[in-house]
Amino acid sequence: MHEQHGPRLLVIQADPSRGQALAEKLQARGLEPACVRPDQLDPQLPDAFDAAAIVLPADRDLDDEPALRELIERLRQRGAATLLWAGPASEAAGAPSADIEQVPPDVSLDEVVGRLTMLARYAPVVRRLDRELTHIQRLGRQLNRYFAEIDQEMRLAGRLQRDLLPRALPEVPGVRIAALYRPAAWVSGDIYDVIRIDDRRLGLFVADAMGHGTSAGLMTMFLRNALLLPAAEHPDRARNPAETLLRIHQGLVRQNLPSSHFVTAVYGVLDIETLRLRLARGGHPFPLHLRPDGEVDVLNPEGGLLGVPMLEPEFETVEHQLWPGSKLVLYTDGLEDALVASDGSTDKTTRLIELLRPILAESDPQT
Repeated sequence: MHEQHGPRLLVIQADPSRGQALAEKLQARGLEPACVRPDQLDPQLPDAFDAAAIVLPADRDLDDEPALRELIERLRQRGAATLLWAGPASEAAGAPSADIEQVPPDVSLDEVVGRLTMLARYAPVVRRLDRELTHIQRLGRQLNRYFAEIDQEMRLAGRLQRDLLPRALPEVPGVRIAALYRPAAWVSGDIYDVIRIDDRRLGLFVADAMGHGTSAGLMTMFLRNALLLPAAEHPDRARNPAETLLRIHQGLVRQNLPSSHFVTAVYGVLDIETLRLRLARGGHPFPLHLRPDGEVDVLNPEGGLLGVPMLEPEFETVEHQLWPGSKLVLYTDGLEDALVASDGSTDKTTRLIELLRPILAESDPQT
């Protein structure tokens, strides 16, 4: 008994003479096809073949061969590479596919041998690719379910994060406060708050934790607590912008976060009686003050990033006078990215001022 090399072929001889001629031609090329008549086939097709050939008499129509039609369907369901050497193309053969190839009866024997050999040689590759495709599709369905779960969790995290934002901004005579929050993803690194420190002072806070994912969202929760808890327990500390930012920085450092996780922030304290603003900034975009006459002041106190280990930033506090009709804009870098396409000719802040000036000038003249 010797091991067969090369492709394994199954020849189903519905036409014994032509089937035998095909088998002999294949043997002459060094192949050893297994030859059977249709009535000799077990209901379960043999496993060990790479391609099959069904040889039908040239003058017979496949539509009149229900047993062969059933056999073709079984081969099709199995995905077996099959060459149908039959009469005129018929509906019984089904639509052309990668598995079933029909050739007319007048095709030469050499061409049939060549096509069958080619089918047999590439059938294992096609089957392997089909298995890999099936695996990829199954993996794709698993990934879709996984991403759907992630999406639901991120939506929930986004809703929870929005619950941390102030539900209502303080109502103060002579001062109107408005906020716009448009995160780039479900969970954002941006946070803002307005706190009533005492009867005459408001704390204005905007911060941006690096990134847009879950880690940035978790940092915003810490930032809110780091601002609100001390302000509630020690209002006198909340009146000092530089001290407030330094305390938040120190709290972040104690969390032992990676050095790539940092926060930019701006915190101002507005005296609602005198409209005097005291403000500190830590690596954050410059706040803008639009005067009643239309001129814009850029408030740029010095201050480093918050939360970077081994770095103790110094935060400068600046004082700035507002007037009735003034407008103060605190924002994150997302506003610059959304509105300003810098071409290098002007810096982003200058270009942002040009875009915001007419918008701010049209709003109601309240501080």
